[in-house]
Amino acid sequence: MKARVTCNRLWRPWRVASAFGMVAAAMTVGSAMAGGAPTGPPQVIGGCTIVANPTPTNYTDCPDADLSGADLAGLDLAYANFTDAKLVHAHLGKTNLTDTALDGAQLWRVSSGGITGSPATLPAHWVLRSGYLVGPGADLAHASLLSDLFRLDIRGAKFYSSDLGSADLALSKLINVDFSKSYLRLADFYRADLTGANFADAFLYTANLTDANLTDATWSHTTCPDGTVSDNDGGTCVNNLG
Repeated sequence: MKARVTCNRLWRPWRVASAFGMVAAAMTVGSAMAGGAPTGPPQVIGGCTIVANPTPTNYTDCPDADLSGADLAGLDLAYANFTDAKLVHAHLGKTNLTDTALDGAQLWRVSSGGITGSPATLPAHWVLRSGYLVGPGADLAHASLLSDLFRLDIRGAKFYSSDLGSADLALSKLINVDFSKSYLRLADFYRADLTGANFADAFLYTANLTDANLTDATWSHTTCPDGTVSDNDGGTCVNNLG
């Protein structure tokens, strides 16, 4: 009588490893479905540790940090403390700023757009409009801001090649602002201070410049409010405001 060999009892380590792998995969999928997917280590940018998945009790805490030129685009900075931080030339596109503290922060030439949430605090003269941080010296090149910019201090801001059609900029301080190549049709600049503003190659057709201060403004290839071109109007639009 031949001996009977029971194959199922043989030690097969690769099957054990495979089984462990399947269990681990199932646990990972289960965690992800439950919203608890594991995250990588925190990012450290300019000496500031960016906390992943922040909460009101566990958040990025970097007051006085120097984040000049830092690329913070797409990060979740909800509840973060950036009080008195230096964010000069930093990029904050598509950043979550829900309840973020930015009081006293230096935001000169900060670029943004697509920001979600509302900061808890902002520096003096700064506001959030249509997903952009707007204030003195802001970099708003290529921005689309068809919103309320009434009575703001935006001196020194850069609106190069931006869409500000129909924007309300009445009574705003727009000293030395760069509007070159911008679309400004129907924009309202009523009594705005546009001293030293740059309108080179800008489109100002039907814009309202009534009682605006246009001292030392730059005009070059500018489409004036009345539809004429500054080059054919003595190199200025001040006599062709519609």
